[in-house]
Amino acid sequence: MENPNNDRKNKKNNKNNRQGFGIIIITTLITLLLVLFLYQMRQDSQYEEITYSKFLKMVEEGKVEKVVIDTNRLEITLKEDEADKNVLGMATTYYTGRVEDEELPSKLYKADVEYEQKIPDSTSAILLNIFLSIVLPFILIFIMLSFVMQKMSKGGGMMGVGKSNAKMYVEKETGVTFKDVAGEDEAKESLQEVVDFLHNPGKYTGIGAKLPKGALLVGPPGTG
Repeated sequence: MENPNNDRKNKKNNKNNRQGFGIIIITTLITLLLVLFLYQMRQDSQYEEITYSKFLKMVEEGKVEKVVIDTNRLEITLKEDEADKNVLGMATTYYTGRVEDEELPSKLYKADVEYEQKIPDSTSAILLNIFLSIVLPFILIFIMLSFVMQKMSKGGGMMGVGKSNAKMYVEKETGVTFKDVAGEDEAKESLQEVVDFLHNPGKYTGIGAKLPKGALLVGPPGTG
């Protein structure tokens, strides 16, 4: 017969599962927001916009090490001894709007500045970048949540991951007592003392007795 307390326990476990799921969702959202915030802070602190005239002045003063020519802007990396450090200890990369300046390549060449033209990303590269940076993390989070919820439903709550999902059963009243057992008086007496110890431990611990860890009963088949 299934323990009637299991119904109350199952209801409590279901409530714990819902609470645990809510905690996981909230924790995941907070983690995502924190990651996005740190990423944005890193981006904001790593890049700084300057005017085109200031960029040309940096080139003339020999402060520029490399220039990357993008579709609509120039990314400027200063030499190590000229570069400013942001709060994360990373060198600041400056950028300015791209201007139609036919003399720019010659100016960079004369100033011994390394420069390159960035090739626009293809559609497949853009889609791959979106998948790796946005879609894939959500897929991994979904898989993790599914795994955790499955373990929670089997293990009895958020802290029940890995626990046994076996149900507890209570044996019916048999009505059999020691008086119904014939013979084996010595074995019966020993078992009666064990039972009495369980009911009245103070009676035995007072004289230094300890409860045995178990009792081994032997006999022909059918006597168990």
